[in-house]
Amino acid sequence: MLLRRSAPAIAILGAAAVALSACGGTNDDAPADTTATTSAAAENDGTSLPAPVADLAALTTTLASDPCDSQLTEPVIGIITYQYRALGFSADDISVDTATGTGPGTMTNCTFTIDAGAAEWTVPTVSIATLPAADNALSTAQDGGKIAPIEPAPEGLDIRPPCSENDPLNPTPCRYTRIAYDQVGLSVEEEIAATGKTFLDTTGKGRELPDSGYRTVEPVDAFGIRKLPSTEVVGDDWVMLARIAPRNMSLSQQPVDGYVITAATPAGADPAEDDNADELTDAINSYLNENTPQF
Repeated sequence: MLLRRSAPAIAILGAAAVALSACGGTNDDAPADTTATTSAAAENDGTSLPAPVADLAALTTTLASDPCDSQLTEPVIGIITYQYRALGFSADDISVDTATGTGPGTMTNCTFTIDAGAAEWTVPTVSIATLPAADNALSTAQDGGKIAPIEPAPEGLDIRPPCSENDPLNPTPCRYTRIAYDQVGLSVEEEIAATGKTFLDTTGKGRELPDSGYRTVEPVDAFGIRKLPSTEVVGDDWVMLARIAPRNMSLSQQPVDGYVITAATPAGADPAEDDNADELTDAINSYLNENTPQF
């Protein structure tokens, strides 16, 4: 497999496309190769996913000046290739191009465009935007001894909360969910608001469901956590994992090295059910977050 870097992009090009198809018939001169898929599935034997990054703070600082630095692109391409081969297909049948992009909000990202030969691969692009803690300022607003969200909220933001305002026995006032406790959280809110769609806060029970779409948000709560998990967001045709400051932060807590991983999925399908997007974002998240200091 050929690795080629040209500013501002990196590309991995397969040496040759490998056709993997089931043959309907055979003859003596050209017997069917019934082991093609089995052999491809075995390609991950003896290989493993890249070891988690040793120092996220150092990496995010590097990526601030070069979002597609090889310290990010090489392991992420390795993750993409590993996931593709795990489906049972040859790594020669996939290519990945990288280039600097923008989003969510005004964050600069590295976008990975994936050209895969197998229809089973459903993720055309995945992007990773990062922001070092030094630039990821916390909100300065306060609410009862806790950090309050950054104001004003992006225009059009609509994240419905997990509440039961219409329950006659136990009505709970509904306050729209916010996740912008730092700059990365604000960027994610801007991404959500730009869709013009309603998102549902999926934490808690007894919530009302204002629509039947796939647009959801699962914020992280600061209570009782040691290692900071990622906030999950599901749009119409994308899924996202974001390392952002959580809700209910105390005023003594510090900014975090933030990132947003966004994987595109096919239009018209349920992105929450896309195994490729789920496994890919999870693997990249594990690579970035595994060795970070406890929150």
